[in-house]
Amino acid sequence: MIKKLKKMDRCTGLLVVILVIAVMLRFIGTKPGYHPNHSDETTIYSTALDFIKHKNFEPYRYEYPALTNLVNYAAYKAVFIPLGWLNFYFTNAGKIIDGQIHVPLGKDVRNKVFQLEILGAQDVNILMWSRWVTALFGVGVVWASYLVGSKLFNKHVGLLSAFLVCINYRQVLNSHLGLPDIYNAFFFLLSFWAVLHLREKINLKRSLLCGVILGLHLSTKYQFFPFLALFLVYLEKSWQHPSLKAKITFLFNRYFIIIPFVSFFVFLLLNPYLFINLETALSQLAYASLKYGKGSMKLLIYPYSYLFKIGIGNVTSIVIIVGMLLSLIKDSRKALLLLSMVIPYFFFFTFYTSGGFYTRNFVSVIPLLLIFAGYAIFQVANFKPRFFFIFLALLIFSLSSFENLKNSVIAVEAYTHPWNRVVLKDWISMNIPEGKKIAAHSSVAIPDERNQRLPYDIYPAFSPDEFEELGADYAVTSFDWATVDFYGWMRQTNSLQPWNRPTAILEKTFNAMAVKELTPFVVYNLIKPWQAPELNFMVARIPRFETVVKKLKKDYNFQDGPGGWTKEGEVVKDDPQLKWEGQSLIIGDGGSASLVLRWESESINTIGWNGFEIDYEIKTDAANLASLERREGFIFVATYANLEDAKFDRNRLSVRMGARNNEFNKWVQKKLIGVFPADAKFLRIGFQAYNSAIGAVSLKNVKVYDALIKTGNVDGVKQIEIDDNILFPVSHGNL
Repeated sequence: MIKKLKKMDRCTGLLVVILVIAVMLRFIGTKPGYHPNHSDETTIYSTALDFIKHKNFEPYRYEYPALTNLVNYAAYKAVFIPLGWLNFYFTNAGKIIDGQIHVPLGKDVRNKVFQLEILGAQDVNILMWSRWVTALFGVGVVWASYLVGSKLFNKHVGLLSAFLVCINYRQVLNSHLGLPDIYNAFFFLLSFWAVLHLREKINLKRSLLCGVILGLHLSTKYQFFPFLALFLVYLEKSWQHPSLKAKITFLFNRYFIIIPFVSFFVFLLLNPYLFINLETALSQLAYASLKYGKGSMKLLIYPYSYLFKIGIGNVTSIVIIVGMLLSLIKDSRKALLLLSMVIPYFFFFTFYTSGGFYTRNFVSVIPLLLIFAGYAIFQVANFKPRFFFIFLALLIFSLSSFENLKNSVIAVEAYTHPWNRVVLKDWISMNIPEGKKIAAHSSVAIPDERNQRLPYDIYPAFSPDEFEELGADYAVTSFDWATVDFYGWMRQTNSLQPWNRPTAILEKTFNAMAVKELTPFVVYNLIKPWQAPELNFMVARIPRFETVVKKLKKDYNFQDGPGGWTKEGEVVKDDPQLKWEGQSLIIGDGGSASLVLRWESESINTIGWNGFEIDYEIKTDAANLASLERREGFIFVATYANLEDAKFDRNRLSVRMGARNNEFNKWVQKKLIGVFPADAKFLRIGFQAYNSAIGAVSLKNVKVYDALIKTGNVDGVKQIEIDDNILFPVSHGNL
């Protein structure tokens, strides 16, 4: 008895330690944390606030059920608002005593204090309240993982599972945002625990508890997965009866039959307006289904790759697979119960819909997967010879822990720093002289009262030479917006290609080359690690290049053919869109299998050159007059350290791009001027289209000069390297 008590105390002590670590990883960094502009997060906390202000519980938005809103409402009403008023009266006690503030407050004064002091400017305080509530539920997910692991297997598996969930990067990251995912993960686990609890002993009390918890889960997201596990238990219990008559009789067991009714009653109680405003709700849900590609019935590979590499980790993913196999061999019924929650989940998000593109959807199922990992580590530790396998289990446990803990700690530390957008505006005010013209997307906060904002958009300007044409002195790159074209590969179905991000292709796109071309001229950057998604920014000067003297080195007139220029494209090279005709190189209009279809020159030795000037003529045909407000067709110069890199177009040292042509249906004379980075010995000239749907693009009379270049507007600039995971996010918004 004493030994058993000591063992129980030891398990309880370890669980407490795990929960303390979970609290630290989830609450540290919630303020300031992730930027305040996530649309779903805003919807949730503003809806909960509307419940308070309007004194009713009509949500107006039905993409998610109401439980998350109601939990936040209860927390605001019972905890945060009373504490806010207490803090107001305490900090203003002197003014109250002196009579400067009259108590009780008048209605207008009270409303003003409530908005500015309690809720904060732009509701910033309520944003933090929601994140603290989410963080608390994030700790609850760790506790619920322990409950499920212990109930399904044993306490050792429960502790191992809880620790792996505690440090899991995705669990930590999502616990810093006031989104429904962590709430759903908590009630998802609790629902499975309730099913397992009922499996141990069937009675009215446990049936009611199971029904209530399943109803709560259904009120977090419209998901029915725990009902599948319940149905398996239902069949299992029926099958255990000896006779066919007893089996059939059990199918009408009232304790099982009442569970769906209790669940629906709880759902109805929490979501009455869903039924009152059913037409509106169905319309919103239809749009959500369209967004998620409901009924696509195509396998989406990308989510599996993401989970293997980022969301769960390489080592942990392999351990999970081992755990699945071991549990199917040693505890098949329990394994099948757990898989009844996991397999339908993946079927829904990676085959029936394309919802797996939004990787935060897997936050709910990751804890269940990690129970398999905990089971695997526990079983390995019990193999013989014990000494060797205990050491192996510790090694596996350490490797699994490290890959997630590292990313979690990086994210938590980064979120302790101020929001980038706030720092950026202050920096611009103090460091960019008044009157300077700044190219910046409309979503970027700059002091418009002292600096003229110029467009930073795909049209009319996105690259340095295009900014120069507008007269910009600086450009502020917002990576949140500049990377929106880099997600297409994630949505490819029935193909193994999305297992690896096609970085070699993406970095040759117009958008990527345009952003990277600014990196040698950076004066300030605010880029948090990719593990901590944020609004990241880069401030660069727009350089001015002027040719002092030049000497002709190459003359491509294309009279007798392409003149050494070759067709290039990472998917297909000999594309019919690329052709030589009428003494010019042509990129035809229409679609292509290659994202970066282009012509490229031979490799040109530039040893001894000062800089370069490329003179050329370009024409863009546009039958559609709407295209005349756009740009299409450009050349670029890529530099390399050696001939091998140049031949195979790899390890580019720099890229210099010409402005896309914005004069249509006529030949336009242009020039591209630039300097070489250190170690550059070869260059290749590329001719590429941004959007060939606009019209065919032609190039002729290309002259290449060794030029002495005068460079301006480069004071205080520095070269920076952009992490590939920032420029080419690992998931949508890296969330």
